[in-house]
Amino acid sequence: QFWADVEAAGGSITPLYLPSNTYAKQLNPDPKNTARSRLSPWTFLGCYQGDVDSTNSLLLGDTDGPVACVEACEIRDFSMAVVRGSSCWCLTSRRNLQIIDEDLCEMECPSSYFEGTKLFCGGVLQPDMYSLYQMYDFVHATAGDAYDPWRFNLYRTVGMEELTYDNLGNVISSDMRFYVHTVSLSDGRPMFPYQVRLKEFLLMGLKYDIDDSRLLGFEVPFWTKKQRLENFSMNIKMFRFDSRDTKNIQVFT
Repeated sequence: QFWADVEAAGGSITPLYLPSNTYAKQLNPDPKNTARSRLSPWTFLGCYQGDVDSTNSLLLGDTDGPVACVEACEIRDFSMAVVRGSSCWCLTSRRNLQIIDEDLCEMECPSSYFEGTKLFCGGVLQPDMYSLYQMYDFVHATAGDAYDPWRFNLYRTVGMEELTYDNLGNVISSDMRFYVHTVSLSDGRPMFPYQVRLKEFLLMGLKYDIDDSRLLGFEVPFWTKKQRLENFSMNIKMFRFDSRDTKNIQVFT
């Protein structure tokens, strides 16, 4: 367990970076309760448009925001979900969905989720605009973790396979896509407003600067985006988080 006690482990331990044995330390007023919560692998992929048909989805109806949606889907053994307003669908595939500009997902979430923030609950202009969520495939362990002690957020680089389909729904290619994944160490739940879709780079050597409320890392190219012997230069990448307005948390680069 990531937060396993040294005494319980019988000595010093090496944390494991697998979804099934990664846990958060509960903030529980009862000191006798030493239970741990698994860190959620759910990741916000962005704003998507397309057909959520009944052949590869399960409509759950109204839920209390995206976290409630993904948790309900996970219980039913789904690894993907979309949200529009308070409606939640569990998916087996996203082959009929195409990514669109995030500004198009401007529907407010239920007020209980970050005071009704936008972006994470689908679009208004068309009825087929959704916010898409998926469980990551793996944690990039060598990227390291970064911890924000003020918000109790844990940041890490995660990856998942991104498939490309033809018009018949057949897979024609695959690639890896990486994200800054964020969870709360208070309860292990995903903190979607603090998650970031990385573009054509990986983020390595994560560090959190508590004085300036920013996440820092080395920007390096995907290994699939460069030749084996190709030279490259590392750059420092910064993400600054502004959470003074809970309804509109800003991430600046």
